[in-house]
Amino acid sequence: MKELPKLEKLGETPSRHVECLSRWIVEWKIETILGEDEGDHAAGRVTGERSDLDAVVEAMHSDIAIRQIRLLAPGLDASYARPLYMAVVDHAGAGRYLCVPFGRFSEPAFPGELKTGREALTLRVLCIWNACFLPESLLERAWSVGELDTDELAGVSAVRAYLDHGQHLPPEIECRVGPPMIHPLDPRRDYRDDELAWMAALLSGPQSALWVRDSTGSDAWVDESDREPLLAAEGRARYGRVHRYNIVGYALTLLITENAESQSVRIDIVDAGGDASRRLDGGYFISIAAGRSVPVWMGRTWCDRSLLGRGFILFDDRGRPMPTAPVE
Repeated sequence: MKELPKLEKLGETPSRHVECLSRWIVEWKIETILGEDEGDHAAGRVTGERSDLDAVVEAMHSDIAIRQIRLLAPGLDASYARPLYMAVVDHAGAGRYLCVPFGRFSEPAFPGELKTGREALTLRVLCIWNACFLPESLLERAWSVGELDTDELAGVSAVRAYLDHGQHLPPEIECRVGPPMIHPLDPRRDYRDDELAWMAALLSGPQSALWVRDSTGSDAWVDESDREPLLAAEGRARYGRVHRYNIVGYALTLLITENAESQSVRIDIVDAGGDASRRLDGGYFISIAAGRSVPVWMGRTWCDRSLLGRGFILFDDRGRPMPTAPVE
């Protein structure tokens, strides 16, 4: 009897990933339990009176520089939930700086997060995937508490290149980022949604109007704060019907979600596995009724709900139309 050929052994999850994820899940569970115990007290911190704190925080007018780590003033709603430490990593012009937030856990959750090696709990992980542009006026009111070292800044650049262009991470950086998400019920997906909502609350606050980069690639900035672009801060239970469209020629799907309490719809771009795709970041939607959407960022954007009634055209970041087809 002939012996059956040996099957190649399936690739195993690196032990480093298993250990990192195990430590992260422990922190996640502890925070979840503590959050449930705090109940309304935590919410009170976020929505309570701010006048006294605002009076304490005066404009410091310190020079803003790349590499700085700044602690945002507590006058912002989002800063009541936890201290907001931001690393300034790039100057975008027009009084705007690209900033990377530090995470709330000591372990990186996935490849978009970088472990710094610092001892301070609030400065152990940089969340490059959740970077945002902040105005100079807001950063001037923040305390400068330190600087990124050369190694940390290089790590941020490498992870940005990985996220934006798919470049491979150098071995010395790859060992410091979190493991990939695979399972559809991975709790890190909830964590990702929470962090997006937290950033949305920061960007939509009264002291920080949302500005997005013009999708033509110019250095112009467009103030979109009056178009309700940040519905991610709302609870997911408020969303209703989801409309699905395939992007012809690509393994990508549009998920257009209606919100019963808003005139806006949320548009998510996901890959075949259901994960957010950054393939169309910088792209936008145009419709006769709704006009032009906020540019896609981190696989998501928003538009007026009238987009659903009159049809739309999807454009990539170079202004090229991309045909779509509804999923029956």
